Amino acid sequence: MKTIRDLNNTAWFRALKVVYISLLVGITSFVILTAYFEGEFETLDIANRKIVCQYGNEKTFLVRDVFDEGEMSSRNYYQLPDAQSQRILELCEIEDVVVEAMKTELGAKIVGEYGMRPIGYSIEDTYKTRYDYLVLTFVIITGTFELLRRAFYYVVLGSIRPKKQ
Repeated sequence: MKTIRDLNNTAWFRALKVVYISLLVGITSFVILTAYFEGEFETLDIANRKIVCQYGNEKTFLVRDVFDEGEMSSRNYYQLPDAQSQRILELCEIEDVVVEAMKTELGAKIVGEYGMRPIGYSIEDTYKTRYDYLVLTFVIITGTFELLRRAFYYVVLGSIRPKKQ
């Protein structure tokens, strides 16, 4: 046997091709679907995090609309620098509401005893799927199967790229 055509005339080779293609499709599907549904490739999307105003003025902003790219932070909203927090409060237009809330007995207790003040907004995390990792996984799997196919051709036919006819 010197060509692929000669191999195609044998039953064992046709059966081996069926097993090979079944394994390729099965393993590729399993790995990619498992990775996709397990959430392995999800990362925090800082630019699309939602800022939700509270205390009656329920406006919603995206972090990318409020801050420049260099100012965006992966920190949670309890740890934002005062300048960033103040900018959010101004956009929410709730500074007066927060001040009024602190005048109540509970608000005064929170500020006086604990040194805390109401935040006035929350930040909701948004996640995105990194498809570049899925593509890399697919390339590695198909590359491995191609190497196996070429090694088989070399052993059986004596060439990595055997003649078809």
